[in-house]
Amino acid sequence: MPAFIVPTRLTLALAVATLGGVRLSGAEAPPPPAPKGRALLPPPSVPFSKAYRLWRPVAPYDTAPMWLHESYWTYGPDGKAYDTWHPPAVTNPETGLKVTFGHEHGDDQSTSDLYPSAGAIAFGYVNEMLATCGCDTPGMCSRNEDHVGHKVTVSNNTPLSKGGTVDMLIKLHQGSHGADAMTNPSHELVIHAKHDSGPLEFKWRTIHSFGGANKFHDAAAGEKEVVSLASPDPSPADQPRGSVLRIIPSLRSMKEAHAGWGHLETWNGGPEQWIYDPTDKTYPVRISHHIYFSVVDPARYYSATTANHLGRTVELCYDPTSPLYNRVGQGPWPETSKLLSGAAVRALPGVQPVPWNDPRSPYRGATRFLELDRLNLINRSGQTKIWTDAYGSKMKLAKNRADGVVVEQFLSVDMSGVDQGGSTQGSTHGVTKVVDYSDGGKNGVHAPN
Repeated sequence: MPAFIVPTRLTLALAVATLGGVRLSGAEAPPPPAPKGRALLPPPSVPFSKAYRLWRPVAPYDTAPMWLHESYWTYGPDGKAYDTWHPPAVTNPETGLKVTFGHEHGDDQSTSDLYPSAGAIAFGYVNEMLATCGCDTPGMCSRNEDHVGHKVTVSNNTPLSKGGTVDMLIKLHQGSHGADAMTNPSHELVIHAKHDSGPLEFKWRTIHSFGGANKFHDAAAGEKEVVSLASPDPSPADQPRGSVLRIIPSLRSMKEAHAGWGHLETWNGGPEQWIYDPTDKTYPVRISHHIYFSVVDPARYYSATTANHLGRTVELCYDPTSPLYNRVGQGPWPETSKLLSGAAVRALPGVQPVPWNDPRSPYRGATRFLELDRLNLINRSGQTKIWTDAYGSKMKLAKNRADGVVVEQFLSVDMSGVDQGGSTQGSTHGVTKVVDYSDGGKNGVHAPN
């Protein structure tokens, strides 16, 4: 099975359109209609990954049936069915009515210049490899992440400091609605990148560690103060500690924020990774992807007073002591002013107070941007394909299930050891456009998202 393939929805349509064609006298027969509806579901012979079919509609907001959501799938490199990108709202082919899924996955991956070669991203593939390979105690190595947190970013023609441009297709599981990210530092990250004229190209899939377990940073008073939690236990227990961090907003940070975003959540992905061969401990590959993943409107904040450490951001719109009580969204980009003030939230028609998972809440975890700071690769292995463990730290030139080295990675080769990448220089200080993927709640998106 190829490592990267066209999404199944398109594959099936092309297959039906090209099979069994017959000619009429003097003209080609029109192609049969592309499959739709339940015909797009996986064939009975295809095994399901543990991440596939996790989504359940949230009543009364989500109107799409489960089978329609399950029709957006792709093959993983292991031949199993995985969820992939889909729009937040679609037309139900059986009823002709517009229906909503209640969540979004960011940019449409098919708009990436890399999509013809990269294909659809299999959500949860690396987590599947962690759970099924190289684990001494089966079931104890699982990293279970929900469906709605998978977020795709497309960045085409981003300038590099060394010249030329780079295309990037990025997917990170970034849940900003629950307690998981407060405890667990490891989250599935996929990066496809290709220089337009230079040698740099890689397709990289790992479970990336953003700091340590039960530790994260609070942006209170403009400082990155470390918050340490006594519980719950991380899952799995042996997640590696990353050299970077994740900043999660707290009530204190929002109260002490003046002109900035007290509710901004940022995960720092990088700075670099040396991949070693466990046989001789050499380091033939170095990859660096220093990217900041930011959420403007997370649905939760860290609370020191609740049992599960969860506070719901929209509830601060009803707290007169909170800066969100009357403040309009602030920040360095005009898009943030579209966030409703507390007064506007309290004036919304319908049920009051607005529930945290109501599409009317402006805190949906749907307004995001990336800062693309650096993208570097040195590959002295002499190979364009290597295998790593799920965390991307151990490597071999061939798959080794006993060591958990089971994730296939694709790299361009430069035996000179010269850095193939460079710093990225976007139109706004290397920052992608701030996008509200919920369209102000018009497409049915709501927390959890």
